[in-house]
Amino acid sequence: MAAGKLTYDDGITGRTEVIDLDFILEFTADSSRYSAPQNPRVKQAADIQQASRIVEKTIMGLKTQQISAAGAIAELQKTQMLLLNEGRTSEAQEVTMALRAIQSGDTGQAEKTLIGTMLQLDQGKKQGS
Repeated sequence: MAAGKLTYDDGITGRTEVIDLDFILEFTADSSRYSAPQNPRVKQAADIQQASRIVEKTIMGLKTQQISAAGAIAELQKTQMLLLNEGRTSEAQEVTMALRAIQSGDTGQAEKTLIGTMLQLDQGKKQGS
């Protein structure tokens, strides 16, 4: 048994929320119990969160010049595929626009586009299908 706190930013209110949680962990040698498939809703939420963090890291990398255009393109192409797989076509199209901007050397426009994409992902807006 473990206790913890979950801290998260509420995408609707913009406030930081804290919830006290109790965890019950069970250890087992039964491989069928820990190799069960993930809950699809949990996996989707985790994938979208991961996409948002990749976009955020790409923006910061471009701003600070710690990531090359080629590195940004590679990361954004992965993110684009993840978004398409999750049915987030609107956000995937924005990533496409950012990719084109980077390829043409306009990192400023790419950053603006990616900030909008990140905000949509963080707010949980489901667009496209």
